[in-house]
Amino acid sequence: MSSFPLQIITGILCASYWRGSWYFLDHTLFPENRFRSGVVSLASGITLLGMKQYILSPSYNGTKQLVRVFPPPKSTSLRTRYLQTNRFFVLYGISSACVLLWRGTWLLWDETADSVDNLWRRSPQSQIIQRQSQLNIDILRRHSISKETGDKDS
Repeated sequence: MSSFPLQIITGILCASYWRGSWYFLDHTLFPENRFRSGVVSLASGITLLGMKQYILSPSYNGTKQLVRVFPPPKSTSLRTRYLQTNRFFVLYGISSACVLLWRGTWLLWDETADSVDNLWRRSPQSQIIQRQSQLNIDILRRHSISKETGDKDS
């Protein structure tokens, strides 16, 4: 039970990171073009996730070189600093990749749904259904108005 507050805080922080990243991308990554923003988000997410898979592989040495360029304080071993740095870059990269993948997929689904909806609205079947719906609404309005005036007279 002692880890429960930590889990709550972690959940809040994850949701905040997700929301902040999403809004930041909404305002910076082709804000005027949802389709382009979705494609770039999806492609970036896939690329970033692939890069993280490579970083997690045993053949990757980039973090070791980074740690040597920016050495740790004397109280921290090179191995500890390497593990800390690698964990940070991997976790941040995977979380960014997830946001980008979700956002790209979501925006492209929205664009697809909007395109289908626009095609449907232009179709003859849609226009017939819209006219019939308007007639039904008019009938209901007339019925409710006549009922209101009839109730007032009695």
